[in-house]
Amino acid sequence: MNIRDCIKNSRIASVLFLALSVAPLTVGCQVEAIDGDADSIDAASQEVRGGGDACGGLLGLMCERGEFCNYDLEAQCGAGDQMGTCEPIPEMCLKVYDPVCGCDGKTYGNECEANAAGVSVASLGECAPAPNDACGGIAGLACERGEFCDYSPEAQCGAGDQMGTCEPIPRACTKEYRPVCGCDGQTYSNACVANAAGVSVASPGACASPPERACGGLLGLMCERGEFCNYSLEAQCGAGDQMGTCEPRPELCLQVYDPVCGCDGKTYSNACVANAAGVSVASPGACAARL
Repeated sequence: MNIRDCIKNSRIASVLFLALSVAPLTVGCQVEAIDGDADSIDAASQEVRGGGDACGGLLGLMCERGEFCNYDLEAQCGAGDQMGTCEPIPEMCLKVYDPVCGCDGKTYGNECEANAAGVSVASLGECAPAPNDACGGIAGLACERGEFCDYSPEAQCGAGDQMGTCEPIPRACTKEYRPVCGCDGQTYSNACVANAAGVSVASPGACASPPERACGGLLGLMCERGEFCNYSLEAQCGAGDQMGTCEPRPELCLQVYDPVCGCDGKTYSNACVANAAGVSVASPGACAARL
């Protein structure tokens, strides 16, 4: 008698299918479910296998339908782009009151109830009431009209999903020059002027200049429109795959005759005129006549 003769109905077929999906047969015979429902069997086998895939993180990886992203308590609901694990959403929970605070800021009767709502647990116990003036954070809380989200220096403009406080936007500011760098990367004359633009202060003092962008080299890196690749004289116009720096093309140049030889082999009246043509300077003085 073979295995097929032993399978009489879909219930037996489903049980055998699940058993074989967990511990495959090593004997040389084929098992076939005769009257089984393929969809229900596949769903059941998925339930046996469970979740376990990574979710959240920098890429915001999503779980499949019927699963939720479960974070460890240390992961702080995925703050700072930390990863979670896809887990099946529970279908039934015990009526036990063991409150937890969910990653959505709501209190649930127990961990299972939070997970059944597709929510991971942020902390044990009931959620603390959120201050009315909180903003930012993992939930991206917004302020009311006429307010801005003010971050403390330690919060680093809300990096890592840190919270700020809603403050009224100033209507008038003094004109004293005490520069600050705003969270938008722009320099403001003082903190009040930054806040009046709806921007929190990142640090005292003017913002640092943006880092120079490299060009040329082995990869032939290109500059953006309106820029040119400027090589130092020692770089010899990028010979030997040396790198240059992207610089803006001058829009106006003085009419001064101080000739230079461009990297294109042409003589320009001065370095500015060469740069305005999108050409770096190869050497001072006119280009040598070609033989």
